[in-house]
Amino acid sequence: MPERGHREQVESRAVWRLAVVVALVGIVGCQSATAPAAATLRFKVDAPFCGATPMFVRVSIDQAVRDTEQLSTGQTSKPYTVSPGQHELATAIVGIGLTPLNGRVTQDTTVVLRSGDALTYTVSVYCS
Repeated sequence: MPERGHREQVESRAVWRLAVVVALVGIVGCQSATAPAAATLRFKVDAPFCGATPMFVRVSIDQAVRDTEQLSTGQTSKPYTVSPGQHELATAIVGIGLTPLNGRVTQDTTVVLRSGDALTYTVSVYCS
C-alpha cells in the first residue's frame, strides 16, 4: 500500500507542474497579444504675420472633430492620442478677431505613425 500513496504524490506533483507550465504559457501569450503603444499628435500654429492675436483652431483627426483650441503663433496644442497607422489630419481657423480667416480650412494631410511616434503637425496661417 505505501507504493500507491507514493505514486499518487508523484502524479499530483506532475499535474501541479503541468498546471504551472500551462499558466506560464498563457501569461506569455497574453503579453505578446497586447495592443501596440499609441502614437501622439500635436498641432502647432505658424502665423508670423498675424501678430500675437490668439486664434481658435478646430482640430480634426480622421474626419472627426477632436477639439477647438485657442493658440497663438508658435504655440503647440495639447497632445492627442491615436492608434498606430494612417491618419488624416485637418484644421480650421474658426475665430481670429473679425478677419476673413474665420472658417478657413487648412490643407488636409495624411500621416502614417508607428507605435510610440510623436508628431507635431504645423498649421500654417497667412494673415495679410
